[in-house]
Amino acid sequence: MQTSLLSQPHHDGSALCVSNLRPQPGDTVTVRVRVPHEADVVAVHVRLTPGAEPLFVDAVVDRITETETWWRAEIICHNPVTNYRFILEGGATAYQWLNGTGLHLRDVPDAADFRLVTFAAPPVWAADAVVYQVFPDRFARSDDGSARPSPNWATPADWDDPVDLSEGSGSRQLYGGDLDGVVAHLDHLQSLGVNVIYLTPFFPSRSNHPQADPECDERGFYFWEDGGYASWLGVKSLPKLNYDSQVLRQRVFEDPGGVVRKWISGPDGLDGWRVDVTNMTGRHKTQNLNHEVARQMREAMHDSNPDSLLIGEHCHDFTLDALGDGWDGVMNYAGFTRPVWTWLRDSDFAPKFLGSPLMVPRLGGYSVMETMREFAAMAPWRSIRHSFNLVGSHDTTRIRTLVGEDSLQVDVAAGLLFTMPGIPMMTYGDEVGMRGEFGEDGRRPMPWSAELADAAVLSGDAVHPDTWKANNGRANTEQTNNEQTNNEQTNNEQTSTDWDARILDVYRGLISARNVSHALRHGGLRWVHADDDVLVFLRESAEETALIHCARAAHDPIRVSIRRLIGVADAHTAYGRDLILSGDSASLMADQPEVNIWTWPKG
Repeated sequence: MQTSLLSQPHHDGSALCVSNLRPQPGDTVTVRVRVPHEADVVAVHVRLTPGAEPLFVDAVVDRITETETWWRAEIICHNPVTNYRFILEGGATAYQWLNGTGLHLRDVPDAADFRLVTFAAPPVWAADAVVYQVFPDRFARSDDGSARPSPNWATPADWDDPVDLSEGSGSRQLYGGDLDGVVAHLDHLQSLGVNVIYLTPFFPSRSNHPQADPECDERGFYFWEDGGYASWLGVKSLPKLNYDSQVLRQRVFEDPGGVVRKWISGPDGLDGWRVDVTNMTGRHKTQNLNHEVARQMREAMHDSNPDSLLIGEHCHDFTLDALGDGWDGVMNYAGFTRPVWTWLRDSDFAPKFLGSPLMVPRLGGYSVMETMREFAAMAPWRSIRHSFNLVGSHDTTRIRTLVGEDSLQVDVAAGLLFTMPGIPMMTYGDEVGMRGEFGEDGRRPMPWSAELADAAVLSGDAVHPDTWKANNGRANTEQTNNEQTNNEQTNNEQTSTDWDARILDVYRGLISARNVSHALRHGGLRWVHADDDVLVFLRESAEETALIHCARAAHDPIRVSIRRLIGVADAHTAYGRDLILSGDSASLMADQPEVNIWTWPKG
């Protein structure tokens, strides 16, 4: 039986290990750590740094099971951010640290400490969200939109026209998609299982992708250099805002009719904001007002709509900007998208990621796990849990293009998307296999076809996880291979009219599995196994355990001791093939790229 990561001590920020996920300043919070018996630990202490000075709190035994000892300690949230980690006495060296990146036999910096935060908490609804990103001009055009004349700045396009990729043309090409078009296709979104629509953008502008208008008299709102205004990366239609201006801040954040408060207020207000390029917000040369601006925006939002969510786009290392005092979460490109890409990208197609001079590498599963774990360890659990996980967006390569001709790799990407901690966010068209090598190329019109769309909706109505067994949730091997061969023979390059009903069924099945699973929406994360072609992990809550198996290729069986999987005898197949229990182990296997999810109630 293979050595399992389950033999290591474990703690995360979920409710199973932390008694209060929304503490107030001065609150006492109980933290728990589980220690397998073979770790031979005889004492556990929690190390804090209130006032920046180390403080140790002794843990006591909470309970003992057949396989592990649970220790608990009480810590006080003296500071807005309370860093803590565990020091374990025992084992081969009698000295071990446990922090967000795992177990260490040497001293380590504080950067990966666990964190409790006492800032105002994100809205409760966000933890159950499945987000669908809509680029309105390219999603759907209503009857009124078809009759509406195009503005004089636009280049009109028919719905089946290809995207104009010539320089400077992308933002002027207008297909005429509108909000009424979105409304007309809500049945598609409902059948998919999503419950949040993220519109980007939808305000009137002289572009299909508007940002700002530099033609105004408020010169103090901008930076003026060399006779002109400074702009974002030299794009003149995107001037940099100077948040030293209190008038600007008043108009943006504080005025009741200002942009932040107006659109989230009232019974028909929006449920939140996603802010573009937040890693650069409030930062220009010597100015660094990023955290101050984020806090002011969040306070304005909570004052106008306490149940609103604030997400910041951050394409790189977000960890210093995501403590929870400003952005509730980020678009998790660094800690989710990029590691998924490095695992699943096609060996013959390697995109550059948002300005990188090098192609995205292709790595094994252990490196992917380490990357995910390291980024997650550098920010509070609450920030990670309320960040958007995504396998691509309107700014990047489409996942269907990234994985190459083997569409089953999309299943694996979607499997990670809908089972990892965080808010899953999918881009319109991903669920039907839309392609695109880069951002503009991927902003194709949604390939609505009356015959295909109607048939897909009818075949996918009210999908329940009970139906997602070996030949439904998991693709039938013979059928899938035949379909792929036929597709390759007749259509080697997808056009704007393609609609992959198989991928649509996969997305529906995985979203349905998530929506009915408490563990997948609220559980912690415990890694079980990682090697080149396989990632296995547990999501555990007080109510339920979910075991997730993602394989990018066929592999030999992986055996996990059922002593580590308490209650697994009652496992239910939420998606994929049935779990094989034999003797003292559970066997996880794959004969193709696939995703399997099993859930069982806590005993």
